[in-house]
Amino acid sequence: IGNKLYKKNGKIERIIEAFETLSKYTIDRAIVMPKSEDGDESATETVYYHRMIQLFQTFSSLSYFDDNLLAAKSYTGKDNKKYVVKAAITKHYDIILSYKKYKSFIGLGHISIYGRYKNLNMVIEDVKIRNLNYDDVFKYLYDKDPTGNIVADNLISLECLSIVFRLCGTYTLVYDTDVHTLEGISYGFYPVLPVYSYFDIYNLVASPDSHYIDTVEAIKNFNTNFSKGGYFGEFADDVGYDENNPLTLENFGERIEELGNMKEKYYELPEVGFYLSISDITEDLSKEEPLHKKD
Repeated sequence: IGNKLYKKNGKIERIIEAFETLSKYTIDRAIVMPKSEDGDESATETVYYHRMIQLFQTFSSLSYFDDNLLAAKSYTGKDNKKYVVKAAITKHYDIILSYKKYKSFIGLGHISIYGRYKNLNMVIEDVKIRNLNYDDVFKYLYDKDPTGNIVADNLISLECLSIVFRLCGTYTLVYDTDVHTLEGISYGFYPVLPVYSYFDIYNLVASPDSHYIDTVEAIKNFNTNFSKGGYFGEFADDVGYDENNPLTLENFGERIEELGNMKEKYYELPEVGFYLSISDITEDLSKEEPLHKKD
């Protein structure tokens, strides 16, 4: 009785598998491609990369967050149609999915009785290079949900890693539009490679003869700097780096929490002081005299 309830089918999983294949192909292709000297071509390549990431994040978030049933909902508009999920794109290129989520509170065999529903928005932020735009966290949650400040702090910490390792990223924010409480959050980070670096602000401020460090090179420099004989080699144990288990493009995602802990330990080193920044850990310091511990 009432609105028809919908449940996801296997199509989402197949879409996600297709995006995983496309993502691997796109990154592998970019690794061997030089940066285009044509600004329009470089911009087109970067936009394509960012839109792929955002759509991948969208379907992954739907799969992760919404295993519950979705109810059809009427939206006023020119077509006057009903939607299970209504999608919109903001002027800042964020994707917003609006829907209702019901919660079963009585189960009788194969029959479930559904109680109140929530009006939810799922916001998939536009992809940014190095930086994250967490305006929506402050707008919808920060002063309304006790978890809002925790979410903002975590995103700021992730943004720091994104800056250091030259990443581009996005995140998904799911919140109740009536009471402004957090329902869920996830994030996704991808490497920035020369062919996809058109919108990197560091491209704009760098001198014409400067060397552009992409994610692959940043990871290589990081491993070198903390390995034996490297600039920070003496401090590897202090920050928790193991040169027998180097950071790679493939294992980066699963080690984000570990890298966050290393970042905090790096800040605690007395030798760092005011002369070194967190960004130095991914710079090419091979020609510098290694940093030594104070006696």
